[in-house]
Amino acid sequence: MREQRIWQLDRIRGLAIVLMLLDHVLALNPSVGGMAVRLSLTRFAMPLFMMTAGYLIASKRSAFSARRLSVIAAAGVVSCTCCWSLSLPTFDILVGFAFVVMVTGAVVRWPLLLVLVGFIQAAWLPLHFPAYELGAVVAWVSIGALIVGSMHSGSFLAWADRVPRVLEPIGRYPLRWYVGHLVVLAVMVLLMRT
Repeated sequence: MREQRIWQLDRIRGLAIVLMLLDHVLALNPSVGGMAVRLSLTRFAMPLFMMTAGYLIASKRSAFSARRLSVIAAAGVVSCTCCWSLSLPTFDILVGFAFVVMVTGAVVRWPLLLVLVGFIQAAWLPLHFPAYELGAVVAWVSIGALIVGSMHSGSFLAWADRVPRVLEPIGRYPLRWYVGHLVVLAVMVLLMRT
């Protein structure tokens, strides 16, 4: 029997996707006001999304098969290609997430250790990835795994009641939205350059 979806996670992921879309649109038009929004509000997109992924991984609601990993990797290639055509950093977040998917056992067993190691790597041993450091991705996914094991698991989901229901379908298909928006942005930029 298939487990029931956690609609609260779909809403939270939907919110993260909308913040990310806003961030990427503002990145293409770096006005003064847009940069302030990018450096504050939209920077919550990646941590929020990765925490929901960690929550799903740790609650055993998301089985990452070889097929799913290959879909994530293929989406990463498409995203990197779109980012390259937009003259944006080409190391896509999906590449880092594909790495995390390969080590989900460690995320579930040692989340606190991975939070510490991830943030230490990101802060003091940077790999100089153009987007997010791999350690930051690992740390935020591991925080999501920690939430599952804590007494605050219900609190994490409870605040999703305040997130508009309209974001739920967006969060249900995050990979489609993520790759789709990059393709649309790439086409728009290429059309404007010609």
